[in-house]
Amino acid sequence: GLAGAGKTSLVAELERRGQLAYDADRLPEVCGWFDTSGQSCVYSSDPIWRASHRCLWDLSAIERLLLKNSKRRTLYLVGIATNAFDAVPLFGKVAFLDAEVEVLTRRLADSARQTPYSFDPTPEDQARLAEVVRHCRKSMLDSGATGINAELSLVQVVDKLIPFAEG
Repeated sequence: GLAGAGKTSLVAELERRGQLAYDADRLPEVCGWFDTSGQSCVYSSDPIWRASHRCLWDLSAIERLLLKNSKRRTLYLVGIATNAFDAVPLFGKVAFLDAEVEVLTRRLADSARQTPYSFDPTPEDQARLAEVVRHCRKSMLDSGATGINAELSLVQVVDKLIPFAEG
């Protein structure tokens, strides 16, 4: 799911239920920010900075994480990155936390958010988010991901996710 879909809360609830869950944003060996030249950098909430930087996953680090936990039946790696579509083949099942732009925007503006990459969406962010939602939803579903309505309560989302992942 995109920013505001509830990924950080989802990880906390999965862990509370005894599941093995990782928030990719909190794994520096997996997730990082890069400028247009490919240089690693530290995240900034500045809208101009965000427009010229990308969050990327290290696919070999994800492979190592999966291998390290290969004895576990189910592992949840929760996150989104510019190259997330490249990671889909590494997983047996992929779920996409789907929500409408208005919901994501409202959640992004919530000062109580507990995520390392918070920002208050500008009007430009909101317009760009609408396009990203359309593109990401289509791309994830076309790649074989299963959509889960992230507008449901956290308990309902997890109640749908666990049977999907373990089934």
